[in-house]
Amino acid sequence: MSGDKTTEEENSSCQGPTSSFESLPDYVNWVEAGMTTPVKDQGSCGSCWAFASTETVESANAIFGSGLEAFSEQQLVDCVYPGEDGCDGGTAYKAYRYYMANNAYLEDDWSYTATGHSHCAYKDSKASDVYLSTYSCVTAKDPAAMRVAVAQQPIAVSIYSSSHLFHHYSHGVIDSPDCSDPNDPSHTTHAVAIVGYGTDKKSGLEYWLVRNSWGTDWGEDGFVKIAVTDGYGTCTINKKPVQPTVA
Repeated sequence: MSGDKTTEEENSSCQGPTSSFESLPDYVNWVEAGMTTPVKDQGSCGSCWAFASTETVESANAIFGSGLEAFSEQQLVDCVYPGEDGCDGGTAYKAYRYYMANNAYLEDDWSYTATGHSHCAYKDSKASDVYLSTYSCVTAKDPAAMRVAVAQQPIAVSIYSSSHLFHHYSHGVIDSPDCSDPNDPSHTTHAVAIVGYGTDKKSGLEYWLVRNSWGTDWGEDGFVKIAVTDGYGTCTINKKPVQPTVA
């Protein structure tokens, strides 16, 4: 199940990050660093956007804030699009804007049901102290800028996930144009989080380490390695990178 609805306009109008690194590590893995929660499963709900959003906020809070805590995807599904079906897709941009105005609930306090059209039951007194001060777009179609961002923290991206190649991924590095939409290389359908990068020892390919939200039975325990390439990138991963900043 997918559910990314990010538009080109949202990405182009987003304020870019101001920080940079003079030198970057060759290898980054925020999972090994203990800065991510366990892989989750969105089920049959098109809530990938909510998972990519909570996962990146969880990591930002672990790295820069009060520590690693699991936040509620159902809060975003129920509240970011009032009166609409949160299982019908969404964007990390709108989730981050919501977190700028509302604190994040812990996952245990607002459990995931994989259903939309639910009432937004937000109460400030029951939420955590975690919220966002802002969010920043990473320069699109620029792997060097993406490396700078990922070296600081996991980032949310949109990809094309509808290919047979992606759906049936099991191991190795995806390095094929067949992972993108053959009719529109800019088309994306799914939101995920980049949680690292490195070079594959077997193939020699540089890759993004991507966390999916399809459970641990998919891919390599819920993760996929996607080759670092220019332009829109393999699986269109370079199109819409964005990172949150915790207050």
